[in-house]
Amino acid sequence: MTIGHLKIIVPSLLLSIVAAPAAYAGAASHKKSSSYGIPGINCTSDNHIQDGHAVSMSCDDGRERDEVRRRIMEEKKKRKYRPPKKADLVWRDEFDQPGRPDPSKWGYDVGCEWGHGTELQCYTANRLENARISKRGILRVRAVREDYGGRKFTSARLTSKGKGDWRYGRILAKVRLRHCRAIGTWPAIWMLPTYRKYGGWPKSGEIDIMEHVGHDPGYVHGTIHTAAYNHDAGSPSGNYVELNVRKWHVYQVMWAPNKIDFLVDGKRYHRFPRSNPKNDKLAFRKWPFDRKFHLILNVAVGGSWGGVKGVNSKAFEGRGQVMEVDWVRVYIQ
Repeated sequence: MTIGHLKIIVPSLLLSIVAAPAAYAGAASHKKSSSYGIPGINCTSDNHIQDGHAVSMSCDDGRERDEVRRRIMEEKKKRKYRPPKKADLVWRDEFDQPGRPDPSKWGYDVGCEWGHGTELQCYTANRLENARISKRGILRVRAVREDYGGRKFTSARLTSKGKGDWRYGRILAKVRLRHCRAIGTWPAIWMLPTYRKYGGWPKSGEIDIMEHVGHDPGYVHGTIHTAAYNHDAGSPSGNYVELNVRKWHVYQVMWAPNKIDFLVDGKRYHRFPRSNPKNDKLAFRKWPFDRKFHLILNVAVGGSWGGVKGVNSKAFEGRGQVMEVDWVRVYIQ
């Protein structure tokens, strides 16, 4: 994951971008361009385009140079992040009622056998010890050391299945991991298909909006899984950002019929494009994302990824390890 490593520093956020897409929403850079490719414009450059300005640009006259710059700025505006419109808001939870999560919006996945037995927690339902909304309006998903169901840890896995299911849209969550960074933690905001049209995992897809593992602190991942791209096959499609997870951040996916973009605080760091035609009978192997998905909020203990370097059991005692969620919002245009 370190091939082509490039660090871009922006205010309060350090993005570590691996194999960044050519259309990354930042300053474009096309080195040694022989032509700008604009019909009717005869300009060349031996250097690059940066921040909307051509460096060492040679044009037939000043008008053509101005036209090139105008076109470049138009392209930059198209790439600029635009926040969602309030009118497009279709589902939300501001977690403004202290106590248990709203049962009209959230259910629970329960049980003690997860991750093919590699995860150490039992997921519970309706226990304030594992999922509660504080008086300050913050959802606290808590993994804690306690004997329960033959396991040594409990946690919660909230799901919007049957209460919030969407095909396409912008899904955002404001999250803080200040108290969820111990070795063995695996907090996540992610999505699974509501109906497994194409079969079991990973054939019907998975969208990981935010994942963080305690043994690799400060690196947050956004990933998709399909039959063609998944970690079991050694070929997941994803990326990561490096940031201070002790602070609040807004994690987002922009899911369209032809692409899925992953963003943190409005900055895109990964794009998964649809690369096969819709009439391909095996299109689902690369793109099963034409069906409804639902949200999942959980903190796992250990697991195939979270437990790679073991689990610091002592860190789960007392207060435990807590993922805080300020709000979740879904927009569909």
